[in-house]
Amino acid sequence: EPAVVHCLRRRYQYDKIYTSTGPILLALNPFKHCSSIYSESMMKKYWDRGEKSMLHSASASSSEEKKSDEHMLEEAELPPHVYSIADNTFRLMISKLED
Repeated sequence: EPAVVHCLRRRYQYDKIYTSTGPILLALNPFKHCSSIYSESMMKKYWDRGEKSMLHSASASSSEEKKSDEHMLEEAELPPHVYSIADNTFRLMISKLED
């Protein structure tokens, strides 16, 4: 699809090597060292977002509260990243073990 290739090319030009398409994370090889996107502080941002998401979903009792919480989380959304996939997978695994 030409539109997808165009979008990926544009993101690549801005060093945005990760792109989400629903549950799928596309990663382009930047052919250079990208230490800033794999730093400890970057990992913490995704961990913190996962923590906030867990706290909000546990405390929201009505559908209106959940919609409000989802909107707040969207505003604080981070760009697509492998850390997001890892954090979501870890939290899902832990919640399944607790059930």
